[in-house]
Amino acid sequence: MAKKKFKFLFDSPVVLTICAVSALVCILDSFAFKGKAVGAFFSCPMAHGDEAFKFSNPIHYFRLLFHVFGSYGWQAFFVNTLALLAMGPQLEERYGSLMLGLMCGISVLVSGVLTACLGVQPIMGTMCLVFLMIFLASLTTLSKNSLLASWTAGLVIYTAYSLYSGYLNPAVPKNDGSNSFIFFMQRNVVTFISMAGGLCGSLFGFLVAPKKRAAPKKKPLDVDDSTESSSSWKEQVEETVVASPEKKPKKKKAKSSDDDEVVIGTIEL
Repeated sequence: MAKKKFKFLFDSPVVLTICAVSALVCILDSFAFKGKAVGAFFSCPMAHGDEAFKFSNPIHYFRLLFHVFGSYGWQAFFVNTLALLAMGPQLEERYGSLMLGLMCGISVLVSGVLTACLGVQPIMGTMCLVFLMIFLASLTTLSKNSLLASWTAGLVIYTAYSLYSGYLNPAVPKNDGSNSFIFFMQRNVVTFISMAGGLCGSLFGFLVAPKKRAAPKKKPLDVDDSTESSSSWKEQVEETVVASPEKKPKKKKAKSSDDDEVVIGTIEL
């Protein structure tokens, strides 16, 4: 028997590339640059403060687009990466690598622009892409007029995790007791901006039909094959007829009156 060759498939180019680059940036930032590379190159500037977005600085445009490869820490990196690897390959197979990459770019761009215009703290990481894929996964169920409990639970749990992580973010000043709602919004503005970016990217998915798989074509039945099959069928029928012939009922011969008579002799004339 011939041995089967083992293949290593790069099944999801867009998702795997994003995860690989994010891992490389996180490793270099932790061990080589001592936590300074992400803040300087892979975080989008905010609207106000010392790190406000400046239109005259070309590095800020780079940070506006490539903040997705940064990360707030190893915990956020692992959670977001596992979520992307769990949902990304199936969505990339459904929509195609080019279309999913375009939707990811729209989510990152919207998140960066909202942070530069309204943000009170820099934004980084793949949180907007996780929300994008959660919303894209819901399109299959909403198109069938149904809502899956698993999708709802995933959205609620990840949103709760994002809000809790934002609440513990030390970049925002502590509450002075004036207004708890404003404090809550300031702490979690990154989560709401990421949700808005993911929603804008998923809305583009409504306009794009998923990539259809080509159905296997049925092989047309050739004329020669049909004649051969019909002839072989006839031969089988004939063989069965010959093998088991029908027994015809024997006709009883009527006894003639001559059989009852006894001939004694003959007379010649």
